[in-house]
Amino acid sequence: MAEHVLDRQSTHLYQVRKKVLEMMRDLDYVVADNELTLTNEQFCEKYREDPKQEDLMILKPKSSNNAEHVMVFHEFFSPFPTLLSFCCAAHDVAAGVECLASRFLCSLPKGPKTGGKGRVGLKTIKTCKKRMKRENVPRAVFVVQQHITPLSKQYISRKAQKYHLEVFLEPEFLVNITECYLVPLHEILTPEEKNTLLERYTEGNPVMLVLLPWMQHNDPVARYYGINPGQVVKIIQSSETAGRYVTYRLFV
Repeated sequence: MAEHVLDRQSTHLYQVRKKVLEMMRDLDYVVADNELTLTNEQFCEKYREDPKQEDLMILKPKSSNNAEHVMVFHEFFSPFPTLLSFCCAAHDVAAGVECLASRFLCSLPKGPKTGGKGRVGLKTIKTCKKRMKRENVPRAVFVVQQHITPLSKQYISRKAQKYHLEVFLEPEFLVNITECYLVPLHEILTPEEKNTLLERYTEGNPVMLVLLPWMQHNDPVARYYGINPGQVVKIIQSSETAGRYVTYRLFV
């Protein structure tokens, strides 16, 4: 039974990791083909016994600029508590099984400091920031199982100018939202394309740029692509009458 729980945990980690790597590739970071084609069985065979957070950490350089890197931290917890809760809640637990559960409890690895109920606390966030500083990486993605604490959010906001840490929940990486047929194609304009857009529609007046429809910071696609304030996104949608419909949005 314990082996089954471990396999399920490894499969879940595999799915999340694969979608994270796909996002890194879409953001123009260097991702090897063998990382994307790694099968679930190969991943489970490699990490089944004791998947460690340090082993699953990702550090990737930019394809266009090898000096620019991104880090990915994945904060996950042992699946054993679920198993123990199930065993101990059963009314017909034999003494041998109860002893086995106790042994499992004693052998559980110590998890990271959290803010209660499995939420990642400030200590963990500060540890990630120190790692980013040591590696000289200004941008990182932090994948968690539950929402981080309010104090951690405030700390990330205060450090955002120097260290940008984007927090995602694991369920957000169970699917690739950019591959959904309901999500139109998004293209981030380069500075040159942005200036051309200004010349065409606002006669070069940058003040008129704010009249574009806004894209909020919590937009799923904006978070996926790591769009920065002031950037303009070109959205291409299918149209039954025109064939293609193009709109622009300003990220604020």
